[in-house]
Amino acid sequence: MALMIAPEDERRGGSWRWYLLAAVLALPVFAIGVVAVLFDPNDYKPQIVAAVKQATGRDLVIDGKLHLSLALRPTIAAKYVRFSNAPGGSHAEMVSLERVEARIALLPLLQHQIEIDRLILVRPDVLLETNAQGHGNWRFDNGVTARPAAPRIPHATTPRGNFLVRNLLIQDGTLTWRDGRKASTTTIRLPHAGIQMESATAPISVQMDALWNETKLNISGQVGSLNGLQGQSAAPWPLRLVLSTGGAKLNMSGAIADTAMGKGYQLKLEGATPALRSLASLLPELRLPDLHDVRVSAEIADRGAALPEITSLSLQAGPSDLAALVPGLKLTRLELGAPRTDQPLRMTAEGNFDGHAIAVLASYGTLASLVGGGSAPMPLDMALSAGGARITLKGSLGPLTSLSGANLGLHATIPDLAVIGRLAGVTLPGLKDVTVQSKLLSAAGGLQVVLKDLQFNQEAIDLGGEISIMTAPGLAIQANVLSRRVDADALRAAGLLGESSAPASAPGRAPRGPEGRSEGQRSASQFVIPDDPLPFAALRLVDGDVRWRIGELVRDGESTRNIDLRAVLAGGKLKLDPFAATLPAGPVSGSLNVDASQAKPAVALVLRSPGLSIQQLYHSLGRDGPARGTVELDLDLRGEGESAHAIAGTATGHLGLAAVDGSVDSQMLQQGLLGLLLRGINQGALLGRDKTTDVRCFALRIDAKSGVGDVRALLLDSSPLYLDGNGMMQFGEERLALQMRTQLRLLGLGVAIALRVDGSFAAPRVVPSMGGNPDAVGRATQGTAEATVGIIGAGVDAVGGVLDKVFGGDRGKGLGSALTPKTACSEQLTIARGGRAGPVPTPAAAAINAAPEQPAPTRRSRQDPLQRLLRP
Repeated sequence: MALMIAPEDERRGGSWRWYLLAAVLALPVFAIGVVAVLFDPNDYKPQIVAAVKQATGRDLVIDGKLHLSLALRPTIAAKYVRFSNAPGGSHAEMVSLERVEARIALLPLLQHQIEIDRLILVRPDVLLETNAQGHGNWRFDNGVTARPAAPRIPHATTPRGNFLVRNLLIQDGTLTWRDGRKASTTTIRLPHAGIQMESATAPISVQMDALWNETKLNISGQVGSLNGLQGQSAAPWPLRLVLSTGGAKLNMSGAIADTAMGKGYQLKLEGATPALRSLASLLPELRLPDLHDVRVSAEIADRGAALPEITSLSLQAGPSDLAALVPGLKLTRLELGAPRTDQPLRMTAEGNFDGHAIAVLASYGTLASLVGGGSAPMPLDMALSAGGARITLKGSLGPLTSLSGANLGLHATIPDLAVIGRLAGVTLPGLKDVTVQSKLLSAAGGLQVVLKDLQFNQEAIDLGGEISIMTAPGLAIQANVLSRRVDADALRAAGLLGESSAPASAPGRAPRGPEGRSEGQRSASQFVIPDDPLPFAALRLVDGDVRWRIGELVRDGESTRNIDLRAVLAGGKLKLDPFAATLPAGPVSGSLNVDASQAKPAVALVLRSPGLSIQQLYHSLGRDGPARGTVELDLDLRGEGESAHAIAGTATGHLGLAAVDGSVDSQMLQQGLLGLLLRGINQGALLGRDKTTDVRCFALRIDAKSGVGDVRALLLDSSPLYLDGNGMMQFGEERLALQMRTQLRLLGLGVAIALRVDGSFAAPRVVPSMGGNPDAVGRATQGTAEATVGIIGAGVDAVGGVLDKVFGGDRGKGLGSALTPKTACSEQLTIARGGRAGPVPTPAAAAINAAPEQPAPTRRSRQDPLQRLLRP
């Protein structure tokens, strides 16, 4: 029989249940009210600090008061809170903040767990760092005693320390990352950041607004659980984050096996930016090129080695204007990549430069060697095409930052060298159709580049041999090269040798003055010998040992052949020895020594030639006309000073010139000393009788000591005139003191006139030693020094202007010398040659030019025929 309940009893039971429910609901409210009246959270500071200590193993310091907001999930707020760093950290606090607010779940406390629903941090200063061993300060240790080693896989669902924050909000924070192994520090401001997790085993969501170097960044995504971050999960800690700034974006996905040590990671990076320069503030230490439409991707994995494994590396860029790097350079596309760490880095680039298409194909080293920063040479294979040129390099090369360890084969074909120079940002001459083949080497001890087996070919110049350039401890050059032909005119036209100064007989040749110096090129000083400083300082900038042999050198349309020179320069001391060449006028050899290491540079010059063509010497002076014969040269001078004038003013040594059986254009002689003398005595037509003037012999010998020259031999024996003399020349003050005697051959009779030459090199003065017409002789003196050296000076210009400068002077000592009697050609030639034997006039020339010995002129009566001859 079923139990029956009356309806009224049912109504009484339902009411009872409602009363019971109301009592249950009122009890917590009553309890909260009681707690609000009786509970002070500041009394529990020690317990809170102890609980954090137990959960994390770190100290928590609360300087301000605690405030409690009662609810089913009470909220505790505090000011000026500090959380200690890991032992051995760089700073005492890991976290310091102005205010913290925590909403705590009550029920987990019954299970001895701290679970915070929401944690708000206001102006936190957070330090995340690793020590020298790579251990992170975010790894908490809540044990105070050592425990036995446990298996690597703990319980997967128990949060270490029984501590959980579900929602973390950061307002106006600062995050500092310090890498203890690299000793690097990065600081990021966090105006706003939010981190959410449902549980210790659930993924963590991240949303951050950051400022890095005043550049706005946004970081969003999802990472692994809190348990996984603290090493309490066997599975790798996953992550998927997106970093964006402006139009740039970087996606990072993957997992980390050991979050505590930051090891065992495997990540994939994919990034893109419309303009690489927009990232300049994030990477201030890099000079980013102005690349556009840039895309980059790579996979990075930790395999336990010292360096990560990088695979599938790819960088691409679209059309970009690179004028900021190289004016006129535009990029069409760029591809850079490597499939694996142990494979070469390959690059492909295309573009144009000043309207010329360019392309680069290159492979270099491996990613492992490049990232590792090793110094071992790495394989290089590069081909550059630009402006029709093609340059290839193949071999091995060390780090690009030092260019050491180079062993490269170089081959280049270049239609226009200037175009390649502009592409490289340097000025190169406009040489056309250049081919270069060589081996490029480098050595230890600083940058040293060696061009071995060099072959440089161009229409204007070719080079073959070896060139070495060193930069440490100072700049030094060593070379041993051979050239078949060097066209200086073409090189000058290409801008390699400066302005042209062609001879007068060729187009553009500048006219020469009587002393062989181009008009407009005289020294600005008061002296004939230039007093402008010579560039001795350049000799102190570089050391070197250069040997250069040239088959043919073309200059001003003329060829110099068989050039052989060696220049050794060390510590400001230059030695040019040997020097030999066959000039257009004939062979010449010698040496040059310069010591620029002392306050007054010392110079020693030796030049010798067995015979220089007289006609070619006059041609070098810009004068035309028939000529025959050669002149011997013997120059050996030493001096010191900063200018040519100073060196001449201290010169010690000798100059010797000798010539026999020659002839010159009579019209040309009329423009020199002979013409002036003959016109001065009313015999100007004498040189016009014949087209050429025979020269039986010419001899000159000047011995110099401390800037004073002793003219020991001076003889000109020609068909219309015999001239001899001696005397002194002061090169420092440029003063003359010469005694000269001329004999005119008129109708077979010798007529002698004694002359004295004094004054300065710039304004010489000639007066008769006795008798004669001073006015007539005076008219003949204009340009005496110029004309006297005119014959000599022709050779001076052809051998570099050395002899021209010999006739500039010094201090005045010992002026004057007794007139020596006339000496035969052979004797004067022997003196001029320094005692050496040599050619003498042929008997035929001696018979033609024979003239009786004449006594010194004596005073004559007014009716003397010679006086009538000299009458103006």
